[in-house]
Amino acid sequence: MPTSPPLLDQLARGDALADVQQRLVDAADALTRAAYHEAVPAVVRERIQLLAVGGYGRREAFPHADLDIILIYDGEDGDEASAPARLEHACPGATEAMHAFFDALRDRGARIAPRVRALPEHRRLIAADVTIGAAALDARALEGPPLIERPLEDARTALATGFGGGVTGFCELIHRGVRERHARFGGTTHLLEPQLKMGRGGLRDGHAVWWTAGLRFGTHDLTKLALDEHLLEPDRAAFDAAYRFVARTRLCAHAASQWRNDRLAFALQPAVARAMGFGDGHGQPDVQAFLSAFYEHAETLATTSLTWLDDWASPVDLPVLGPDGLLTRGERVVIEADALGSLADAADLMLAIRDAGLHPHPETFARLRELASRTPAREALGEDARRLLAAAVLESSGAPILRWLVEGGLLPVLIPEWGHLVGHASHDVYHVFTTDRHLLESLAVLDAINDETPGFVRRAHQAVVGRGDEPALRLATLVHDIGKGLGGDHSIIGAGMTREIASRAGLAPDAADLARWLVLEHLRMARTSTRRDPGDPATTSAFLDAVPDTRHLDALVVLTWADMTSVGPALRTGWKRDLLAQLDASARRAMAGQAPDPAQWLEVIAGVAGTSERATTIAHALPERRWSELLLHEVDVVARLLRARLDGAPTAVENGIASDPGRRLLGVMCLDRRGLLADLTAAVAAEGGSILRARVFTTPGGAAVDVFEIDAEDASGRALPERHWHRMVRALEAAAAGTAPRARPRIEARLPDAARPPVATEVVHAATMPEEGLEVFEVKTRDAPGLLSFLAEAFDALQLDIVRSFIAVEGDRAIDTFFVRQVGEDRLAPTAVCDALRQALEARDA
Repeated sequence: MPTSPPLLDQLARGDALADVQQRLVDAADALTRAAYHEAVPAVVRERIQLLAVGGYGRREAFPHADLDIILIYDGEDGDEASAPARLEHACPGATEAMHAFFDALRDRGARIAPRVRALPEHRRLIAADVTIGAAALDARALEGPPLIERPLEDARTALATGFGGGVTGFCELIHRGVRERHARFGGTTHLLEPQLKMGRGGLRDGHAVWWTAGLRFGTHDLTKLALDEHLLEPDRAAFDAAYRFVARTRLCAHAASQWRNDRLAFALQPAVARAMGFGDGHGQPDVQAFLSAFYEHAETLATTSLTWLDDWASPVDLPVLGPDGLLTRGERVVIEADALGSLADAADLMLAIRDAGLHPHPETFARLRELASRTPAREALGEDARRLLAAAVLESSGAPILRWLVEGGLLPVLIPEWGHLVGHASHDVYHVFTTDRHLLESLAVLDAINDETPGFVRRAHQAVVGRGDEPALRLATLVHDIGKGLGGDHSIIGAGMTREIASRAGLAPDAADLARWLVLEHLRMARTSTRRDPGDPATTSAFLDAVPDTRHLDALVVLTWADMTSVGPALRTGWKRDLLAQLDASARRAMAGQAPDPAQWLEVIAGVAGTSERATTIAHALPERRWSELLLHEVDVVARLLRARLDGAPTAVENGIASDPGRRLLGVMCLDRRGLLADLTAAVAAEGGSILRARVFTTPGGAAVDVFEIDAEDASGRALPERHWHRMVRALEAAAAGTAPRARPRIEARLPDAARPPVATEVVHAATMPEEGLEVFEVKTRDAPGLLSFLAEAFDALQLDIVRSFIAVEGDRAIDTFFVRQVGEDRLAPTAVCDALRQALEARDA
């Protein structure tokens, strides 16, 4: 679509969307007509009609969208292969003229999607191809004889006579397509990088409304449909405002990126927010305010569209009296306009619908939203609000009611503290959902616990239910992040809010205390298991300082699982699950006063060693707590490395099976020396390897044993070839033997930093372990090739020997824990170490 450089400036200064798009359409029309008259002789133009279809046809112009055009001639129908011959037979000279026309448009910089069809062929294809049929509903004539005088009526007639099921069948297909598209492209209203066209709440929802309206009522004019009482005027106004907001956002995204970009990527959001008028008055965009407004409009677009499509897609059935006196259309309950006067009415209605196994009709949701808009905040303190909140959140059968409360806009009425979370974006490198959606997904995980859920989670959940603590757990799961977006520690803020919400929901004081504690501590187990050695007694002891008993542990295990697995698909990894299970087991053993059970890892060692004597020697090569903190597949690799040392090998490199598909496990053994970890990790980075997890030990005999879990896929998600791993093994062998200079990282091409959320660098002194003479430091910073090697060099420069380390990656953020021992004469204070590491990392980034 032709555009001009000041387009973004036009949008930023507040020009109306209709005016901007009209200018674009006028420019496109002028360009198309000029090229048409230039390339196509008059004798041909008199025989062919030029139509604009799709977005161009409905005058919805975007600067980098295609110009969809169709040229219609009066000729015979036929197959695609015979099209040029048929065109030339009907209109001599037309084939060459069409090619010249298309070339002229492309030479002027237009993106085009042209088609040339005979009139009967066009009408047949409308009925045979859904995409062609939908595009034809938006057609408008540009040039030529009126072979099709009224495009919308002509398309309706073609569908009525040629499409299976006629107009009604096509409307039902559009409706089904909307729901399938939502499932395929994700929920625009909940993703942090929204899909502006095809997602839920994207522009295609509006297109589906216009297509269905045109078919059902013969017009795209929603204002006329409101006057004819086919829809409510307030809904029309809300739909129109929502569509204009999303369309303007897409227009800004195209203008800012200078290409056809329908994903509102992180990198574009500041420029788009500024162009949309969201800022602080000094040129700085307010991205969060813009996104909140966008999510609200996208949700309005999605829900209003589905309400209308549900009514229009099929023949309108009169309501019938169903179970419990409910009026139903199919399995959906409809209500009279004045049936919802209060929250009491809403509670009675939703409970009745759930008990009858039915669902609210989209029109019923519109009534619920009206009720939400006029219900004062003080109603949240009333008995009716308590009854509805308890039914939706505290009861295990409450999932459908909670879903209806969300869609009906009533949840922020019952939980006023929820309001600021709607559309809140947690740009923390690994969330993919808005905060409100993440919380709802967390509760959905709780409701989906089944035989496929890890056993330790199932057992904890059964214990929670058996004690009668499920209501407290459900409430805490729903609100565990409710303190986000308010400044300060969201766990502390949310814990205070939870006590108030629990009181309004009618929880007993003891249950309210449990819910509050869960919100306060909801991050502790995940952080401990992924950032500390979960098998280390010191880790277990520190964890149990905050977890008073098994009642709290059971509830925390389930909440942690729900939280971790609802953040986004990337967090559902096996190694995180295994670490969580390991911490859970060690905590329960400590609570029961039991020692770790070495049976499993001893069995693995025995399988590797071959003889009982060798197995005993290998087992004694590491302290028992070191073995217990390894996952079983890591035990296998470490045992094979120690067997190689027992056999006299000075160095060894072993391959292993990683905890997750798409990863490889590599273990290295050699004599320990200063700078060894830096050498090994540099060798991995030099071969393009990304270390996602690492375990580093030194045996009492002076052997270093390092186990690395490495990403086995490239940036496009394809498995790295075997030759890649052969090179990496050779590089590690050379680094372990000290026969090669320290390699430098081979940095792959990556997205620029602006395309990803910022990651702050933080270095903290996490603990002192006087019995081992160790200090523990935690480093959080943006992950990058060679980071672990860089940190190892930095510790070496500070004369700190890394005794063991624990490496984790969350999205773009590396969280690396190092257990270090001072080897130089000048001892550095922990604060000085933190400052030196932080400065080194900041200098590296700069």
